[in-house]
Amino acid sequence: MEISNNLTQVSVRAGRAHVTGAVGPTVSLPAGRRSQVPLGQEASPPLPAAQNLIVNGDFRAAISAVPITQGPLAEGWVVYNDQGGDGGDVDGTAEIVVDEGRRAVRFYRTGSRNNHGETGIRQTLNKYVGDYERIKLRLDVKLKYQSLSGGGQLNSEFPLMVRVNYKDVYGNDNHWVVGFYYQNEAGFFINETGTRIPRDTWFPVEIPDLQAQLQNPMLITSVQIYASGWDYESLVSEVGLIAE
Repeated sequence: MEISNNLTQVSVRAGRAHVTGAVGPTVSLPAGRRSQVPLGQEASPPLPAAQNLIVNGDFRAAISAVPITQGPLAEGWVVYNDQGGDGGDVDGTAEIVVDEGRRAVRFYRTGSRNNHGETGIRQTLNKYVGDYERIKLRLDVKLKYQSLSGGGQLNSEFPLMVRVNYKDVYGNDNHWVVGFYYQNEAGFFINETGTRIPRDTWFPVEIPDLQAQLQNPMLITSVQIYASGWDYESLVSEVGLIAE
């Protein structure tokens, strides 16, 4: 069961539950189904148990129509830039585009003079995940350009990265991160954080059991999708964090 100020949600793993809202009929839920009860309203008909914790993962609800360096980009998503500590001052941009028929966010940075920069979008979730049996992460990514090889010398600067921030059952802040690249001409060391994919091709990414990658997760606080390095151009589309 998930309860907020405006919504109560009941999911059934086994057996059957009966849900009644402030008005309307009682809804009977078998295993694998859920019902939502908005404040002061009736319970919804049975819904599939699986749900996307990400809001606006297809970027349909746009706010900004131009490339921006910070602030609201689309419903649920905020753009940020981080220059790190190497003295750089060139921000990248993020914008919503249509690429090969896909609605996507494009990260773009040029003129970096080999200074570090990070351009990304962030969505705050603060979702309790202790009751879910499985959480699946999925998204489509496309890499068009990276001037920094691989993930950089520290294996931490890829042209497209995903970071899941969470609190564990002990209340500690933790994160999990994965990066994607298409070239490593400098031969930098790359561990399991980095995944090589084809250049200029939409590539589907799926982590079928994200919880197995996290350490005793209790609350997913936010999700970041970003480009990191020197000059870069990359895209992301169809973001989902599917909880069951």
